[in-house]
Order: sequence, then C-alpha cells, then structure tokens
Amino acid sequence: MQLLVIGDLHLGRDQWQPEIPEAWNAFDAILLVGDVVDTGANSFSGISDFYDSIGDLNPSTISIPGNHDYQSHTETIANISGIIDGHATKVQVGNATIGGLGSTLFDEGPEVRGRLLREYSPSLSLVEQIADATASGISDDGATFDKKALQWFQDRFANLSELQLGTADRPRVLLTHVPAYGTTGAALDSHPRHSGPVSWGSLALRRYIEETPLDLHVCGHIHEQAGQDTIGETVTVNAGYRQGFSIDLSTSGVGSVDPVAIQPRSDLR
Repeated sequence: MQLLVIGDLHLGRDQWQPEIPEAWNAFDAILLVGDVVDTGANSFSGISDFYDSIGDLNPSTISIPGNHDYQSHTETIANISGIIDGHATKVQVGNATIGGLGSTLFDEGPEVRGRLLREYSPSLSLVEQIADATASGISDDGATFDKKALQWFQDRFANLSELQLGTADRPRVLLTHVPAYGTTGAALDSHPRHSGPVSWGSLALRRYIEETPLDLHVCGHIHEQAGQDTIGETVTVNAGYRQGFSIDLSTSGVGSVDPVAIQPRSDLR
C-alpha cells in the first residue's frame, strides 16, 4: 500500500495554501501529522477549503491535532466528509492498522527539561532517570523536575499503550505530532527552553517504540528535520514543514520513502 504523509502546514500563518493534486486520490491513505492550522488562525478561509478538498479527493484521510491546533482540531474537522479523526484511536485502512496520538498542549516536546535531558543515558531506563530526578528535586536552568514531569511521561506512555498496536494487524503504523527523543527528526541546534543542541522529542514515545513491534512511525513538529531514521526495526519519518513523503508499506515492512513537494495553489501564486 502507498501512504502520503503531510507535514505541518500552519494554514493561516500567511496566505499560503497548498495545491491538492488529483493524483493524491491514488494513495491508500493520507496522514496529516498535526498543525494543519496555525495558532489562532481558525477564521482563515483556506482551512475549510483544504479539509473539504482533501477529504473529497481521498476519503481515507486521517488527521490528528498538533500543538498549534489541538484546541480547535475536533471542531474543525467535525462533519467533514472523508476526514477521520485519528487522535487516541486506531483506524484500519486495508491491511494496515494506524494508531494516532496527537498533541494536547502547546508546550510540546520532551517530558523533562534541563540537566536530566542533557545527561540522558541510554543505559538507564527513562522512567528510572525521571523518577530519580523527581526524588532528588533537581533544579537546573530554571527547570524543576517534580511530579508533573513524571506524570506527563507516565500519562503519554499509558495513552500510547492504550492504542494496543503491539497486537494489531500488520503493517502497524503510529501517527503522532511530536517526534521520538533521540531521532534525527527531533534534533535542534538550540531551543529557548534549553541551552545548546538538544533532541526535542518525546521520551515516552521513544520508550514505547522501543518496546512495541511497529513497522512505521510518522510525525512532524520539528520543521527543520524532515527525513527518515530508525528506532530498532521501526522506520520513523518526520514529514517536516509544508512538504510530504510517499511511503511504500507492506506486511513485510517499509519499502521506499520518497519526498513529495507540496506546491502553493496556482490560483494564489
């Protein structure tokens, strides 16, 4: 089967709107990784145009919320034909099982910050490190690791586990907005909340993928890092910003992963 994964579009940030080629109806499913809509841009007319057009073209379009549109996502796609809300649920498309978990807050990224994030050691379990930081009350760079950090980690891991992808039909696909910690798709040279280079991905997601036999993980959020990586046997793809990827998927795993250019609408150029 062929999947089209579309990265963060941030409609309403400017007047840009994507062209939706007729050829996209040949894909078995289209996956939207979140942040289709920019923060506070719900009145932008291009939003309904986009969702209506892509839903009419391909009725297997699965959308999840990103950190910019998590508050409006459900209402925005309600009653739009062909658009499936993939947040916190599984969807069967052909032989593939696609589980989705979008964002539920704006400050998306790693569940812990500061010293613990810089000193993350793969030799220790993430839960142990977070728990140790919680117990010792580590405070560094203005970030305090308290019970909230541990709870966020545990909640996200539990929400991912509730998808029960590990026992679903294959191929198995996980659709999230945030990338997994430690992948190239999460790498940043710097971040306002962190000094120096950092992986701005979810630690809970990383642990879940390490422990769950998946074929493919797709995400967005970090605009600068579109591309492919692996976690164990799982291929993970960050779809980037206003671009996409065509992914060949079968019961034996991921085949080709090819970039897809998303052009601006010709009538608006």
